[in-house]
Amino acid sequence: MRAYLRLPFLIAAIALVTVATWVIGWRYVERALLQTAGEALALGASEIAIKFDRMVFERYADMRIMAGILSSPSHGDPQFVQTYLDRMRETYGNYHWLGVADRSGRIVAASPPTMQGTDVSRATWFEEIHARAAVKPDAMFMGGVDAFVTEHGAPDTIAISAALYDQDGSFQGAITSRVSIPVLEAIAVETIRSLQGRHSMLANIEYQVLDNDGIAYIDSDLLHKGRMNIAALHLPSFELSKGGEPGYIEEDHLRRHIRVMTGYSLTRGWGQADPFHWTVLVRMPTEALIAPIQTYHLRIGTIGLAILSPIFYLLIWMQRRLRRECDLAQAERLKATSAEAQYHLLLQTTDQGIFGLDQDGRCTFINRAAAAMLGYEADELLHRPLHEVLHPPEDSHCCPAEPCLVRRVLETGRGGTGTEQVFRRKDGAPLDVECSAFPLEEAGNRTSYVFTCLAIAERKQRTEALLSYQARLQSLAAQLRKIEEQVRQRLATELHDNLAQTLALCHMKLAALQRTAPAALQMALMSVTGLLKEALSYTRELMSDLRPPTLGNEGDLAAAVQWVTAKLERHGLTVTVTDDRRPKPLDPDALRIAHQSLHELLFNVLKHSGTTSATVRIRRLGRYVAMQVRDRGMGFRAGSRTSPTQDGGFGLFNLREQLAVAGGFMRAASVPGGGARVTILLPLRTVDRVEHAVAPDSGLAGEPAAASPPDRSAARIRVLLVDDHQIMRQGLRSMIESEKDYEVVAEAVDGEMAVELAGSLRPDVVLMDINMPRLNGIDATRQITQLRPDVAIIGLSMHEDPKLEQLMYEAGAAAYLSKGTAFNLVCDTIRRVVTQRQRQDIHA
Repeated sequence: MRAYLRLPFLIAAIALVTVATWVIGWRYVERALLQTAGEALALGASEIAIKFDRMVFERYADMRIMAGILSSPSHGDPQFVQTYLDRMRETYGNYHWLGVADRSGRIVAASPPTMQGTDVSRATWFEEIHARAAVKPDAMFMGGVDAFVTEHGAPDTIAISAALYDQDGSFQGAITSRVSIPVLEAIAVETIRSLQGRHSMLANIEYQVLDNDGIAYIDSDLLHKGRMNIAALHLPSFELSKGGEPGYIEEDHLRRHIRVMTGYSLTRGWGQADPFHWTVLVRMPTEALIAPIQTYHLRIGTIGLAILSPIFYLLIWMQRRLRRECDLAQAERLKATSAEAQYHLLLQTTDQGIFGLDQDGRCTFINRAAAAMLGYEADELLHRPLHEVLHPPEDSHCCPAEPCLVRRVLETGRGGTGTEQVFRRKDGAPLDVECSAFPLEEAGNRTSYVFTCLAIAERKQRTEALLSYQARLQSLAAQLRKIEEQVRQRLATELHDNLAQTLALCHMKLAALQRTAPAALQMALMSVTGLLKEALSYTRELMSDLRPPTLGNEGDLAAAVQWVTAKLERHGLTVTVTDDRRPKPLDPDALRIAHQSLHELLFNVLKHSGTTSATVRIRRLGRYVAMQVRDRGMGFRAGSRTSPTQDGGFGLFNLREQLAVAGGFMRAASVPGGGARVTILLPLRTVDRVEHAVAPDSGLAGEPAAASPPDRSAARIRVLLVDDHQIMRQGLRSMIESEKDYEVVAEAVDGEMAVELAGSLRPDVVLMDINMPRLNGIDATRQITQLRPDVAIIGLSMHEDPKLEQLMYEAGAAAYLSKGTAFNLVCDTIRRVVTQRQRQDIHA
């Protein structure tokens, strides 16, 4: 009863803990809300900075394009220049003023024409662009904020200028533009409104955009716009923004003298030589954020006080109730004694065998089911040492080295569950059972251990049948995956050999036709060319998804690993690969499983581990290849992901199943919070199979157009075409021979033929396909470069893969182009690489 008297003190302690929890929760919610608001403000500032960079980049690109157009001799007409400027200013509303100055610094055309004829030779922007044009071609200049007075009351603007050149590359003038500051401010206002629409808690937002010197030319407070130098005031958010990374900080408002949450970011520029580094500040009062939370918590505190008040009244009622329950428990104990007889009845009627032993191993009780299993009557087994009955001395199923469950329990005193045993029946027949033992610790009970046993002969038969069925299912699943891979490979091959080649050739021919077509037809051809380019891009993506564009020996793991890591890196995962550089030939099935396993493991790292980096280690261990994927993310509990997922995901379970079919296995080790390490072992191919690829076309494809030695006296560029698709070779040949300076000397259908023809014909340029039978384009490029260093090689591929481009350049290629490239770019590239080789020969 004294324990009940301590209950009021316990309730009081609970009340104190509740109040403390309420206060801590209040502070935590406020801190979390401020953090969320700061991240939202930082995101808004970063979004404004990115939009500023994009707008300036677009105007920068416009000026480069306009400079290129006005530098053309055909566009030197003053009327054309004036009309072009008016049209550009009308089309792009961002320009406040556009002007063109001649080499002497006089404005010869302007839109609006208010400053036409003005001498700007002493202007800073003209002197700067003139100086830069003398140093390098395509000179550009971006000026800061100035009040460029083109009319009364003109706003502040930023200047972007570009140099104009004549046919000899000499400076002939400059084109300059002015983008008004209100255009930039409209971007900030629109972004702030969008931010408030996404985050309803953000209100009373202020913004500032500061130039490199800290002057706020864009400010939500119009009274102080352009009048305050923030850099001189050492504002914390302005100082932090110079680090380059966006963020947020709680600081004092310099004008209103209140606490504010400020998000900051810095513009970086997109490729400009002298980009703007402007600071974007977005802030709101801290009080406006936490005031609603304070009101809400005060209401919760009031409600909590109203709830805790009746607790002490309930305490007395609970104390009396507990005393009454104690009396009822005493009565229930008496009822339990009477129910013991019913439990004994249940013991005798269950179909599970149950018996008890004392400390000496003698049977104290046994139910009917257990006696029937052993073929005895219950009275025959009572008070007998049951171990000698279950395992006679001549029984081979129980030996001193491996004692049965009964002997082990009697010797150690510890129980056991689910142990399969073989008992001996009265007639000598073996009996397969699942036996469990439970020690009893009740004082005064002569039964020390209770055993339960269940006949499992039928269950073992079903288990064997289930294992057999599982093996058949695994075999069928392996065949299904193999067929699926064959279908994917066939679809990818058909797309590459037919549709993709046709689309690429059509794209090149349309591009060539567009160059000579009338102006009225060029727009229609441009639209068709765009559609073909989009279809070609989609076809490439589909081919890559169906089957990776691997190179080299398809039984080697290196190509598959390279493709998978490149794909995951495009999704934001940094992968470090360590390879022992030893050959690792695999069977096609093992290679497919290795590719799928690596893709699944790296994708799991990106999706579940909470980290953006992983390490892949590949090495050869005897007759196996070991592939280990390791990360330092959040990890997982070992064994928690060994079953298939509900949505049929790949999962570690399916990985183990596939590896088991291929003769491999997998080990996974992980610690929550300490990362994960998964190692896969696959058997190497024991007998290398040599497969000879047959060229898809024969006849004229492999015959040189001219077998005689090259005539170096002619000025024509001699080209060797290498591609295993006849339609692509024919298309390239017809387009190249349409150019008067080009000559196709031969065609090759594979890499080996290309090496042979390059050595005998010595062409100027080799257009080299990459994916070919017998010898791929990369290896062929490497051999030709070693054999004929004077031959320029241009790589052609249906895939726009940076890895393939890197491999071609490492092999010695002078350039790399996609088959969807316009034909004029192919011709320009051929001419460029030939010119470079000629210059190198002259210098040599």
